[in-house]
Amino acid sequence: MLFRIRNYIKSRCEGSGPAKRKNIVRLSKIAVTVCLSVIVALTALLFGIFSLRNGALGVQGGPAASAASRPAGPSSSGVSGEKSGVIIRSSSGAVLNKKELKLKKGDTVALNAAVGKEKKASGTVAWSSSNTKVASVNSRGLLTAVDGGTASITAKSIDGGTVACKVNVSVPATGIFLNMTDIVLQTGETRSLNARVEPSDATDKVQWSTSDARVVAVDRSGKIRAVAGGSAAVTAKAGAFSSACRVTVGTSIPELRLSENNLSLAKGDTYRLTAARGNRKPAVTWSSSSDSVASVDKTGKITAKSAGTAVITALDGKYSAQCTVKVTVPVAGISLSSKEISLEAGTTRTLTAKISPADATKPSIRWASSDKNVAAVDGKGNVTGIAPGTAVITAESGQHSAQCTVHVAVSVLTIRLSPERL
Repeated sequence: MLFRIRNYIKSRCEGSGPAKRKNIVRLSKIAVTVCLSVIVALTALLFGIFSLRNGALGVQGGPAASAASRPAGPSSSGVSGEKSGVIIRSSSGAVLNKKELKLKKGDTVALNAAVGKEKKASGTVAWSSSNTKVASVNSRGLLTAVDGGTASITAKSIDGGTVACKVNVSVPATGIFLNMTDIVLQTGETRSLNARVEPSDATDKVQWSTSDARVVAVDRSGKIRAVAGGSAAVTAKAGAFSSACRVTVGTSIPELRLSENNLSLAKGDTYRLTAARGNRKPAVTWSSSSDSVASVDKTGKITAKSAGTAVITALDGKYSAQCTVKVTVPVAGISLSSKEISLEAGTTRTLTAKISPADATKPSIRWASSDKNVAAVDGKGNVTGIAPGTAVITAESGQHSAQCTVHVAVSVLTIRLSPERL
């Protein structure tokens, strides 16, 4: 091609005069234009080869690729951030700007692929995810981290070339809580701490540590062991959050004691027990041997429900203390079978006392007469007329009483006459 151009220029430059000068000027302009075109073409070719060899997309991706490769600021917690990176090349003939990604749930990332020998961006790339529950990708290569786990994002060209990006999605912890925050142990004792991480699908692992391994040791599962006397903090950490439990180790632990060892309560009454170990008030677990007689809540509050006896137990680890609760049902009222009776001297009538409520605890009834010379009464309510007159019989139970008025008349002497003896 260059040879033909040279012969053309030579033929045009032959001759003399104004025509020759005119041809020379025209050919000079043509030569300059051709040279500039060749320089531009060679520069573009060399730049393209250099870009592919060094793993940079350059201008090959076009406007869409440039936008995808433009970095966005770091994403904050709970806010989706768009990330980008350099392009890598696959032996299958496709290039992708991410080989492996580590994202947080909710993050988005713009992937960009180029296909063919010239590695030009193409709309014929098909995007797919091996697990859309973990990471999804749309037709433009916009990847969204859906949930914790691993997925593979694949870009496939129409000629069969593929390249994949491995995606690891994490779910950051938003909080961690321990089942105990204060423990007292003896040397050699063990206890297991349980850590609850929120949200429940968080991928952050719980890491355990102790502030002083000479006092308390802790393993990967949260099991602690009292090593020597003293105090130490055992900490559980998940991501950016942590929770601690204070562990006190002594050679001897004060006995667990309750504020009362024996209680007598009336039905419906309440009483709050407290537990102490030395000068400490441990978080104990409360229970009742009979909830139908007396129940106890998690704060130690006892409620008397029915007559009987129940044992309330406070448990602190392997240590316990008990309180015996006796529940009574007090008498609410008393009534007699008769309010007024008449009888003759020397005769007897029985009065019956009725106690309410019916389940009153072992009600005791005391009987009395206002005038024992007129009418007497025994402990079973049997009233006997002694002499003519009036007396009041009283039945009493607790603070309640009932009365019956008794009229005693002179007994009538009956004389029978026999006609035979007249």
